[in-house]
Amino acid sequence: MSSIRRRSLALVCLLSATACASATDRLNEGIVLQAQGRYVAAAYRYADAVDKDPELVEARDRLLAVGDSAVWTAMDDAEELLERGDPVAAANRYREGDRIDRKSTRLNSSHVRTS
Repeated sequence: MSSIRRRSLALVCLLSATACASATDRLNEGIVLQAQGRYVAAAYRYADAVDKDPELVEARDRLLAVGDSAVWTAMDDAEELLERGDPVAAANRYREGDRIDRKSTRLNSSHVRTS
């Protein structure tokens, strides 16, 4: 019984550590995704990094730089999904693009005010 408790505790600790990725980890994941041309996923990682550490300038700058590409990619994907007859997936993709656009706009406006 004690062995089961220790394993359960170890699993909980491992899951907690995995869930608490640092802002720098998110930034690094975003850099890799951006290099692969996966702009939407990269933008989400950069946004996560900024949420975790608002002072992480590189994550903020990269989100602003990749944001437009991510939004256009999401919109193109949504159009393709609509053409294939999948309006639900298209709507989800439109929402993703909108979320990225809103986050980039907020960062851009706060950056302009503080500069």
